[in-house]
Formats: sequence, structure tokens, C-alpha cells
Amino acid sequence: MWVTFDRDFPYHIPEHKGRATIHYKAGETYNVRRECGERAIAGKYAKAVKSPRQKQEENESRPTS
Repeated sequence: MWVTFDRDFPYHIPEHKGRATIHYKAGETYNVRRECGERAIAGKYAKAVKSPRQKQEENESRPTS
């Protein structure tokens, strides 16, 4: 799941029971685990976006005038 973070978001990895955290920086776009993305979106830390590859393919497929 691709998201762009609006605020810094500390993601605590559930498998590590709070012993490991990934800090995502505001203004950056990342491919994250779905569970992480859903938590960030629910907490208004991030918004879902299309993958950079999909954006590039859409731009390449547009006819040029």
C-alpha cells in the first residue's frame, strides 16, 4: 500500500511487541504494509496514493498534443 505522510508517524511493528519502531517522515511517500497504512490513515497521519509506477504509466499513456 502506497501512502504519503502528512505528519511524522512512528509505526510499532506488532511482531516485535513494541521493541522495534519504524519512523516515517512527513512529506515522504512510502510503500508500507497494509496494516501500517491503515493505521496511519485512520490516525490522519497519511493519505493513500497511487504507486509512483502507476502515475508514470498514466503519464506515458496520455496522448501529447
